[in-house]
Amino acid sequence: MSPKSVSFLAIALVAILAAPVMSAVADADAGQSSGFYRDQLDANGQGLYDEVAATLAALEEAPVNEAKISYIMSSVPSTEADAVSYAQSVVSDALAALYLCDPSYVWLWDYPISNVAIGTSSFDPVSGTIAVTFSLAVPDRYADDPETEANELAETIADFRGKIEVFEGDALSIVQSVNDVLRDTRVSDDQEATEDQEATVSSPLDALNGESSSAGIAAAFTVLCNASGLECVTVRGYAPSDDAEDGRETVYWNLVMYEGGWYGVDCTLNSEEAKNCLLAGSSTRMVVGGTYERFGGIRAADLDMADPNSLEAPSMTVVGYEWPDDSTFLEKYGLYIILVLMCAIIFGVLIHAMRNGAL
Repeated sequence: MSPKSVSFLAIALVAILAAPVMSAVADADAGQSSGFYRDQLDANGQGLYDEVAATLAALEEAPVNEAKISYIMSSVPSTEADAVSYAQSVVSDALAALYLCDPSYVWLWDYPISNVAIGTSSFDPVSGTIAVTFSLAVPDRYADDPETEANELAETIADFRGKIEVFEGDALSIVQSVNDVLRDTRVSDDQEATEDQEATVSSPLDALNGESSSAGIAAAFTVLCNASGLECVTVRGYAPSDDAEDGRETVYWNLVMYEGGWYGVDCTLNSEEAKNCLLAGSSTRMVVGGTYERFGGIRAADLDMADPNSLEAPSMTVVGYEWPDDSTFLEKYGLYIILVLMCAIIFGVLIHAMRNGAL
């Protein structure tokens, strides 16, 4: 066999060997959402939070396009102007807390971009009470069309509920399982408001259907964690952006409670190989746009939505969870094995050539 033939066989052998390598918490009760944001509300806010959640849950049995809420607040300020201002702020805080804790109700899916008209009446300075009324409407694309026999809203709710999976195990396994569901979701941009078109925001159903902005992905992550009994909340805030006029863009992500601390999760930064966006700390480094960035440097919380609120996001841990290396033997050492084989083959070819006088 000529030295050229031996060299060709050596290269072919290396290519064949390289191909496979180069291609290559305690359980909690399911269905309960985190109370972190709810706990920041006063007694009126918590009562309203529970009232809205109960109303929306009941409406899922016989859904209509608009949910009308009435609630009486007590121990309000003594002047009507102060009482009205207080009542409006309570509504904004309660609705934001519910969206960030449990974004599973279709009537809330437009809340980040939709102002809520809050009416107040029956102010009574003697008893210190005031009544508030407001409505929550489903996004237009999910609304029931009264001209059809089918209830499109009911079909949307059934479709969404049917896509919610319940995962068992500890916090680590639940986070990985939920991330696996959302990892391949195509990230798209929501429509910003223009003179001719209203703003849009992705829903958790969009994420479960395979395409969504970070808003829908984070909301879906919260819903799936809630269903699996893992304490998780949505966070709204900003990320640096060279394309935005003010140098930042609105983004949503999640915080998960694990062993007494809050850890960041952002499925939009995830890849099949990298887990550093799962249970990250503020100092956790990850590759963004080809450069290494720290999670706390690219995600800044600001929970205000279309209506401002006084909520504060959880304080995340500084150091993230270090995921164990669960790669296979070939994934860990395959490249080194290939290099050793290549060196051995090349050395063998050279020895063969020298013995045959080709060198």
